[in-house]
Amino acid sequence: MQKPTPLRRAIVVAATDGFLFLGVIGLTLGLLLGWSDRGAELLLPVLAGSVFSIGGATCFGLLAYFFSRAADSFDDE
Repeated sequence: MQKPTPLRRAIVVAATDGFLFLGVIGLTLGLLLGWSDRGAELLLPVLAGSVFSIGGATCFGLLAYFFSRAADSFDDE
């Protein structure tokens, strides 16, 4: 079995971290909304916040990826 490259290891670590973080946040918010009397009223703002959070994380992750790729191209010259 081959040893994974640093990039592949970074991808796996970041994906696992994001999955676990969002899972814990989602579970906690779901429990709080389930126990609240205003669960249906608060569901839309929580959902919108989750979508913006995931979108922001995706944008910043892609931005970091493209910056690191650009930095690698400067090392080759």
